Amino acid sequence: MNRNLLFAALLAAGLAQAGLADAADIKIVNLDQGTGQGLDDPTPTTPIGGNPGTTKGEQAQIVFQFAADLWGAALESDVEILNTVTFQPLACDATSGVLGSSGTNYIFAFEDGPDLPPGMLAETWYHSALGDAIAGTDLGIINDLPADTPDIISQFNGKLGEPGCLTGNGWYYGLDGNTPSDRISLIDVIMHEMAHGLGFSGFNNLASGALNQGIPDVYSTYVADNSTGKNWVDMTDAERVAAAKNNGHLVFFGQNVKDEAPLVLTSGTDDDGNVKLYAPTALAQGSSFSHYDTSLTMNALMEPFINDSLSADVLLDLTPALFKDVGWTVNGGNQMLLDCDTGVPTSVTGGLIAGANIYASAKAFAGGAENLLVYRDQIRDHADVLADDEVITPDQHTSLLACLTDEATATQFEEWGNGDTGEPCDPETEECGPDVPDAIALTNKVPVTGLSGTGGEVLYSFEAEAGSVLSIMTYGGTGDVSVYVSLGEEPTADSYDSRSTRAGNSETVRFTAPEAGTYYIKLAGTYGRLTLVARQ
Repeated sequence: MNRNLLFAALLAAGLAQAGLADAADIKIVNLDQGTGQGLDDPTPTTPIGGNPGTTKGEQAQIVFQFAADLWGAALESDVEILNTVTFQPLACDATSGVLGSSGTNYIFAFEDGPDLPPGMLAETWYHSALGDAIAGTDLGIINDLPADTPDIISQFNGKLGEPGCLTGNGWYYGLDGNTPSDRISLIDVIMHEMAHGLGFSGFNNLASGALNQGIPDVYSTYVADNSTGKNWVDMTDAERVAAAKNNGHLVFFGQNVKDEAPLVLTSGTDDDGNVKLYAPTALAQGSSFSHYDTSLTMNALMEPFINDSLSADVLLDLTPALFKDVGWTVNGGNQMLLDCDTGVPTSVTGGLIAGANIYASAKAFAGGAENLLVYRDQIRDHADVLADDEVITPDQHTSLLACLTDEATATQFEEWGNGDTGEPCDPETEECGPDVPDAIALTNKVPVTGLSGTGGEVLYSFEAEAGSVLSIMTYGGTGDVSVYVSLGEEPTADSYDSRSTRAGNSETVRFTAPEAGTYYIKLAGTYGRLTLVARQ
């Protein structure tokens, strides 16, 4: 199905939903901090696809938080969800490798009785984050676990694309879904893996058919073998071993998945509308059972193999539907930007998450923007792109722009950005920083000729790169010039980083290991027909 036609169909199906959405709070815990690797990798890079990061590690952190904000907006929970992450090398070679993995850190089950939280099945395993959300409290703390115990543990391959590790197929760190053909979308992979940790997985021993400690998990209660007519939880161990390898016949029968499947699939269901699960005839540990089948068309986020037709920044297809079946409350109300109702649903049936994308994008743009004016342009441009791509309707675009006025974006940037308005500082009402010197800019290796002075001072500036030798020279003409140079501030005859005051006009100031920044160059004295040049 054409992606834009799908968006239009899902929007039409979801417009009747009402109410305002409450977001879960998913916190990314960086386990690479202080290592100089992975999420702490200082390798310089260029902002790309809406990702403002300027180092490899920073860009990765932004993508992880973007994914957390997408899922957080789409799901409801009163309990903070902690997700530890590493971005270190994982197993790989030149043609294949592990992209990443995530899983719940703890599982919880309750006996039938007064302590069973409403909405939970008795004697059934729940993922930590899901159990917390249904119970409305941190089940880890109730079970005497430390408050900082993570709900989800994730590891991703930070070596991807380097020599010997899927060489030439590195990560795409953009947030816009425009992944080049020779890259792998990091946001798609994170959204897939995070979904496993949130509830898209079972806890069975597929090789033996045994249930975990003899009791089922909530995911498995909705799994059946349609060739035998038996539900997973009613099978014997031997029957489960066979069902896990019964290609084309292992299905998920949750009502929400069945109801929403016709909105997004043209194949991949059985005659009863159940959606097929991955069950190859050779058991694939880590892939079998806890994924949708590869026969689904369109391709689904939770199939076992990544593919380039995904758009997890805006579309999660049947994943939210399955989450509703296992017990999550999925936000179907309008997305808020702080106190402003955007008029765009956070999610709609069929998995379109336009509102969640707006929220996550606003936080990412504000967090990386140099100032308010930059953020304002970015988020308004993004609203236009969503409308042009038919992710939101024209009416929703108009409603969204009402939340992106000058006043509203200033409030958003104050909450999520660095507070710099981008406007000139008014010293009468604000505490202003030091004045930027008024200087004549020099261009690298371009001489300025015919200069003259009659005892006064003239200030020039040069934007230097780090590392390469910087030379500032004067020559020619008549008289006697003195040269004073400082980084980041105006030099004087008494305060400077370096100077050259020889008799005559032949002066040289050299920095063998300059820092990146603005070097200010002051010429003083009486001289005529002088030439000034900066070289790096």
